[in-house]
Amino acid sequence: MPGAWEDRETAATLLVNRNLSPEWGPGPPALFMRVRAWMVERIEARLHGFPARFAVAILLGRTRSLTDDERDLFRRTGTSHVIAVSGFHVTLVAGLAALCLSPLPRAPRILGASVIAWAYAALASWVAPALRAAAAALAVALGAALGRPRSAPVWMLLVLPWLLWASPSFLTSVSFLLSVGAVAGILFVAEAAGPILQGRGRLLAPVIANLGAQWGTLPIILGAFGTLSPLSILPNLLAVPITGLLLPAVLFGLLFEATGWHANPFMDSAGALGGALLLSLRATAHIPFVTGIAMPSPWIAALPFAALAVWFSMPVALRQTPRVRLFALGAVLVTSALFAVPRRPPPGPWVAFLDVGQGDAAVVRLSDGTVWVIDVGDDRGAGDAARRSVLPFLRWMRIRTIDGCIVSHRHRDHVGAIASFAGGIPVRRVFDAGVGASGGTSGVVDSVLAVHDLWPCLVAAGDTLHAGRSVSIVAVHPARTVSGMPPAADNLNEASLVLRIQDGEHSMLFAGDAEAEAERASAMGQIRAQLLKVPHHGSDTSSSDAFLDAVHPAWAVVSVGEQNRFHHPSADVLDRLRGKGIRVFTTAHDGTILFTWRGPTPEIRTFPPRARLVLP
Repeated sequence: MPGAWEDRETAATLLVNRNLSPEWGPGPPALFMRVRAWMVERIEARLHGFPARFAVAILLGRTRSLTDDERDLFRRTGTSHVIAVSGFHVTLVAGLAALCLSPLPRAPRILGASVIAWAYAALASWVAPALRAAAAALAVALGAALGRPRSAPVWMLLVLPWLLWASPSFLTSVSFLLSVGAVAGILFVAEAAGPILQGRGRLLAPVIANLGAQWGTLPIILGAFGTLSPLSILPNLLAVPITGLLLPAVLFGLLFEATGWHANPFMDSAGALGGALLLSLRATAHIPFVTGIAMPSPWIAALPFAALAVWFSMPVALRQTPRVRLFALGAVLVTSALFAVPRRPPPGPWVAFLDVGQGDAAVVRLSDGTVWVIDVGDDRGAGDAARRSVLPFLRWMRIRTIDGCIVSHRHRDHVGAIASFAGGIPVRRVFDAGVGASGGTSGVVDSVLAVHDLWPCLVAAGDTLHAGRSVSIVAVHPARTVSGMPPAADNLNEASLVLRIQDGEHSMLFAGDAEAEAERASAMGQIRAQLLKVPHHGSDTSSSDAFLDAVHPAWAVVSVGEQNRFHHPSADVLDRLRGKGIRVFTTAHDGTILFTWRGPTPEIRTFPPRARLVLP
């Protein structure tokens, strides 16, 4: 509806009031939405800065309340799990509820705690890990009430089929798989290392739990994020206990707020704990965590799951024998070592047009082994494009170094995510047309490149960015001025780098955001190519008949955001492309598009928009 915008976290439609005061509509908001809004208001009134943002994140699952730098701090220290509502948070809330209900008999106490666990899962917008933990809490409560207690693995196995029946999408939910894998890994390693934990060895329990969680989630972590943080035990030993104290402090503080108390020692304690957490994370942020490890072969990735299935299917008496325990611990060490074995990226030539929303980002691997990234997407929206799409794709393809990053032009939807990109993977060289006003996005680009000691090579028409045996990357636009520098341009789109890439008999043309004038200038050179990155997201200011005839592609890709405010791509442009017999793909419809050549015709694979590349 006109004038409406969607709150992705609550799935509610809010109408924008003309007096700039948002109103709920139509009708009053749901109970849980009102409660969430009140909780956020009171937290922000009592806490400030990081403690307030962190409290909102762990209590309601609103990780976007944290700044990009704060989220990156959690990611770098391997503690991202504490800012997402998980089974740990639900279990903690259920335990507090059981403690408060301790005067009641055992069965009502457990049932009451499970009801509160479900209420908390609802407050957290039914995120998958919270739902899994709440369902397990209910199963434990019913078992206790009926006099049929079961071990934790049994309850988890009983609950999982119901959850998957209720929501089959959980099979492709990274957070749900991480939650299940972490719990299974903790139970497996803790049971196998049982003798070690006896007596004084119980002090090692947090370390064993962390190792078990990391091992149980290895395939999922490497597949989704391409990182491994074995040394994250240290920051986790600080972050988990602090979070375990801060969450109940905030909950009790909110109870005080509801009763109208002015002095609130719980909120004061939460503020102190939040400050201590931030200091501890900053102190451990420079630990050399391992990154850029790619997903191993499916056979290796299946080993932890096979080990878990075999272990929990054994009789309890057999699992308790020393020899079987040692064998299980040995399996953990061997599978962990196999995951760390590096694998080579798939050979080129191939090119991937990444789904980064309304923006551009592409990755090219040539047959000589070099890897090139052309634009890195925007830094606005739900997480910047480099963190969300570009870096995960590179890790998925087992790429650990970029030979060249090419900036088509300095518009934010093409280069806004440069800071995250340059900080996430080594880059050897940067190529740029060098056009752009001082300050703004252009100034940010210069600052980021200077921080990473990357000094862009300015290129113009006729320059060869790379040449090797049967491969070349050549700029065909913009033209170089008499001074030898690229021309100044009021319209940065017209100053976009237009690049032609040749690899044997295969050719590609990347047209940036070129418009009519840039297309006419480019058509004066050699721009014939089999594959075209359609200029300017399919805008009607580009893709003229003369330009398309000069390129004469067989395939074309439009990098564009779904339902974008510019109404790209133009229906006329799509009709023009298809009318010339060109097969057209768009990232808004097809997601990430991967062209791989093993012969004259490419193999074309598409990954649905915003789907995890490793979990299509």
